[in-house]
Amino acid sequence: MTNIETLTAVLFVGPSLAGHKTAELFPPHVQIRGPIQRGDMDALPQSTTDVLLVDGVFHSTLAVSAREVLAALRRGIHVYGSSSMGALRAAELGQFGMVGIGGVYDMYRSGLVNADAEVALTYDSECYLPLSEPLVNIRYALRCGCKKGLLNADLAGHILQLASQFNYYELNYCSLFQSLTDHLPSANWQPWREFVLDDLQAVNLKSLDAIELARHYSALVQKSRFPNLVH
Repeated sequence: MTNIETLTAVLFVGPSLAGHKTAELFPPHVQIRGPIQRGDMDALPQSTTDVLLVDGVFHSTLAVSAREVLAALRRGIHVYGSSSMGALRAAELGQFGMVGIGGVYDMYRSGLVNADAEVALTYDSECYLPLSEPLVNIRYALRCGCKKGLLNADLAGHILQLASQFNYYELNYCSLFQSLTDHLPSANWQPWREFVLDDLQAVNLKSLDAIELARHYSALVQKSRFPNLVH
């Protein structure tokens, strides 16, 4: 990482941190922008040293390409990705130096998931509040449910199969629970439903990953400021 006095960082984020005080999570030199789209990476100022890539657009607008991110890496820009488009591109470009952070990145890197639609959602274009639930969050909520003994692997797999049948813009917990009501005895999955609804943030993997990115980057900045600090 470049010396702290010369750092110029750009964060591309939207629905993954909707409802959070994003500026308070990241160091003050980080410039906060909305979800990245095609051309944004190429248009970065020459002074840019770090890019924190979380959210990006696709389908309705051209997505940032792997080529653009690779070009930034070749310019010497440090690129970190998590949560959504950032996790997807980091899994593709890790061998070229892009750093991936978090559970969604791990899913793509391991091959557990590979489709763009796994992280897709719809959101309010002004405040970025999600209007649907990405499938990776459902996967994570099911994993948490299994760890807590609320579901067994077969039931979790069945629920995931039902969730996967929704188009990304139609998937949310309300529609999923209705589908479960139509297909499974409620006693089998009601404890998991109550667990999810008790704290939606706790099973919002994309948001948790973005916060993890903030902590990781803040720690790097702190280390750059105080390189001889021993814990």
